[in-house]
Amino acid sequence: MPVTPDDVARHLNKLFKTAFCGKKTGRYTISKANIRLLAGRDNLKTSIVEQIIVAVFNNHSLLLVPVDGSIKTAKNFGLMKSLPGWRTVPDKQVAALAR
Repeated sequence: MPVTPDDVARHLNKLFKTAFCGKKTGRYTISKANIRLLAGRDNLKTSIVEQIIVAVFNNHSLLLVPVDGSIKTAKNFGLMKSLPGWRTVPDKQVAALAR
């Protein structure tokens, strides 16, 4: 079932504050497929990604940016407060949040 961009932003903020990959908190990359999973959607339209980007910035002061292309073509996005130094979110953690 699809969830709102605000809900996805909340999940991304929670991941930002969660320890994994040897770090307590901070920047990370997340695949578009995992954002789609958090959003509860089979297809993630550019307009939905844009709404998620706005929600994560407005509600949590975080930047969600395409790492390898434009919003439309990116396979991975980075979430950060400042300069990059990415960690990759484990698929298991995303799946647990999506339930």
